[in-house]
Order: sequence, then structure tokens, then C-alpha cells
Amino acid sequence: MSEDLLKSPNHQLRASTAIALGNMGNPRATRVLIAALSDRSYSVRLSAIQALGKVPFHNRIVEALLRMLRDEDWMVRSRSLRALGGRYYPICGGALRERIQISLLSLLKDEIWEVRFHAVRTIRDLGFYSALDMLGILIETDKSTKVRYEASKTFLDFLEAVQIDGEEHQRWAAKACKILKIVNPHDDNELIDNIELN
Repeated sequence: MSEDLLKSPNHQLRASTAIALGNMGNPRATRVLIAALSDRSYSVRLSAIQALGKVPFHNRIVEALLRMLRDEDWMVRSRSLRALGGRYYPICGGALRERIQISLLSLLKDEIWEVRFHAVRTIRDLGFYSALDMLGILIETDKSTKVRYEASKTFLDFLEAVQIDGEEHQRWAAKACKILKIVNPHDDNELIDNIELN
């Protein structure tokens, strides 16, 4: 019955069906929800991603979400990225984790600033320290103030955690401090003060 509703000509009905299937939490819905990721309507794809977050973990879900990171719609890419980082990354094995990390790095170059912004947030949430250099490059080159600000916060947090003291990292740290002070001049951040004193 539910599979039939996902074939309805009404995209709102298909989206609602995907949500309902996810709310049931039945692992048998996984196959149908993964199929809904190919729906022509972005709202159905978004609903299917949300619904997959409510069914038991399976590697097929991660594989499907990794494919969705190349979706034509930026909201689908962004929601897939958040789902991968939030729920799935912590329970994935080594090979899938590596693929998620590679995908995150590629999304730092996405044409849509919102996707880059969520990629930076996901990198921070995962503690993906090996992205430090990519964050430094974003601080210098990204066109979006919001992305540069998020990259700056993440970069400084990571720099403090891994305690790297290279010349290039210090240059990026100084730029990050400047961005943070410009965007949020009232932020009382001890890390910024310490970097500026060095």
C-alpha cells in the first residue's frame, strides 16, 4: 500500500508517505525509501532523507546518501550531508567513514554557500581535524562571509585541539581572528586574544 502511494502523481502525497514510512521505523521500509531518493521532486527526496534517519542503520543508507551529495538540488545535498555527519558517521566502518570525509572535502568547493557552510559545520561536529588546511584556504578565499566565519571558528577550535604551530597555520589563525572580530566584535574569546598576542 505505501509503495503504491510513493507512485502517486501528487508529490505532496509521495513526500508525506515517505515521512510516514520513516515514522514507523520499520527496516523493511529502507528499500522503498532509498528508491524515493530518485524521485523527480526535490521535496520527496528531502522527505526520504529525513525518513531514512528514523529506520535502523544499514550500509545501503549511507551509500544512497553519498550518492545524494551529487544531487542537482542544493537543499538535497545539504540535508544528505547533515544526515551523514549527524547520524551515520559515528557508526560507520573505516571505508565508509573515509568516503564520507572525501565527500565533505569536495562539498567545501560547492557552488552554493549554504552547502559549504553545512560542510564546515559537519566537519566541526565530526572533529575531522585533517580538514584543517582546507579550512585555512576557505578562510582566505571563500566569497561568503558566513562560510568564512564558520570556517574561522572551526579552524581555531581545531588548531587549539591539535596544537599545530606552522607559519601558514599561524597566518590563517590571524585571518580567522580578524574575521571573527569583524563579524562578531563583542565575542569574548580567549583563544583569539592568545593568538593575537603571539
